[in-house]
Amino acid sequence: MDSIEIALAFADPSGDMTLKLVLPSNTAAEIQALFARFCGDIENSSIEIVAFAQFVEYTAKHGSKDAGTALFEAFTNEYCSKGENIHVCASKKRLDSEQMQTVLRTYYCAASTLGIEHKPNLQQPALFANPEFKILAMFGGQGGMDNYIEETRSIYTVYRPLVSEFVVQMAMFLKKEASMPTLAHLYSFGLDVVQWLEHPETLPHHEYMVSVPVCIPLVGLTQLMQVMVLFKTLHVSPADLVDSFS
Repeated sequence: MDSIEIALAFADPSGDMTLKLVLPSNTAAEIQALFARFCGDIENSSIEIVAFAQFVEYTAKHGSKDAGTALFEAFTNEYCSKGENIHVCASKKRLDSEQMQTVLRTYYCAASTLGIEHKPNLQQPALFANPEFKILAMFGGQGGMDNYIEETRSIYTVYRPLVSEFVVQMAMFLKKEASMPTLAHLYSFGLDVVQWLEHPETLPHHEYMVSVPVCIPLVGLTQLMQVMVLFKTLHVSPADLVDSFS
C-alpha cells in the first residue's frame, strides 16, 4: 500500500509543535480533514504525546476504522517503536499525573473503539523476572484513605474498556446484596457503585462513604480492579499473574 507523509501542526502557545507522520495514502486526506475539525473542537495539550493521544481518540470516535487504525499505529510507532508497553513509553516523557492519565485513557479508549488489541513484545517486569525478589499481594483493610472512591473513579475512568464489564457486574451484585432485608438498614443511601462513579454529584456524604459496611466492599472492589488492570495491560492470564507472587 502506498504511503504519504503529512504534517500535523498542533496549537502550542510556547512554539511550534508539528508532527510529521507517514500514513497510508488512502487515509491521509480523511485524517487531515479530521485534524482540522479536531483543532476547532478540542483544546489540545501543549505536550506532544498528550496532544497526539487526544487526536488518536478523536479520530477513532469520529473517523473511519481505517483512518483510526492508521493513526493508532502511527502513534505506537512514534512512541512505542520498541514494542514497549504504553505505560513505559509515557513514563519516559516525565508527564504529570493528569497528563499521564490522559495518555492512558485515550490510548485504551481508541484501541477499544477500533477493536485493536495491541500486544507489545513485553519483557517480563524486573520484579517478576528476578527470582531473588519475593512479591506479595495483600488485600483487605480500609486503606487509610478517606477519599478512596477517587482512586476507584480514576481506575474506572482511565481503564474503562478493561474493567467496565467487571465493575458493572460487581456493582449489580453489591447493590442487590445491600438491598437484602437483613442488610438494608446499613445502607440508607444504597450501594450504587456505577452511579457514584459516573455521576460524582450523587455521591453520599463523607461519613456514609467511610462507614465500614460501605468502605470495605468498595475498597475490595478497587483492589480487584487494580489486579485486573495489571494482568490485562501485561497481557498475561490471571493464573500466570498469581504464579508470579510468593
